[in-house]
Amino acid sequence: MIEVSITGMTCTGCENTIQSSLAEVPGVIGVTASHTAGNAVVEYNPALVDSLKIKEAINGCGYIAVKVMPHQADAVN
Repeated sequence: MIEVSITGMTCTGCENTIQSSLAEVPGVIGVTASHTAGNAVVEYNPALVDSLKIKEAINGCGYIAVKVMPHQADAVN
């Protein structure tokens, strides 16, 4: 799981756009986007997709994927 910092989200519609866009990417298992936190947490299969493709999908729907990092829950395991 990764956490992607995203700029440009201002509402729940933005969250839905990102979630819908990433749901179409083969290998993405689940997405939770938050405009208030300015990020998306993405669960994915690394054998099918990488963080670059995830960033490209976010950028492709009009937002800017700024930084990709391990999700906090994964960092402590």
